[in-house]
Amino acid sequence: MQDLTPKIDLRQCDNVKCENCGGIFFREVLLLKRVPALMTGSREDTNVPFSVTKCDSCGHVNKGFNPFEEETKSLIND
Repeated sequence: MQDLTPKIDLRQCDNVKCENCGGIFFREVLLLKRVPALMTGSREDTNVPFSVTKCDSCGHVNKGFNPFEEETKSLIND
C-alpha cells in the first residue's frame, strides 16, 4: 500500500509573529478561571486552568491565542 500522507517541510512554513513586537518566540502560560462552589455543587470553589500562549519578548497575547476573547470564541464555534 502506498502512503498518501502529505510530506510537509516545516522549514518552508511561515513563523507565527507577535502582533505587537514581531517576536517569534512564545511561552505557554496558564489562565485560571475560578468556578464558584454554587455553580458546581461542591463545597469549595474550583480553579480551572486554560492554556494561553503569549509573546516571550513583550508578553502580548495574539488574537486567537486566548480561548475567552470574543474573536476566538467565534473561530472555535464556526
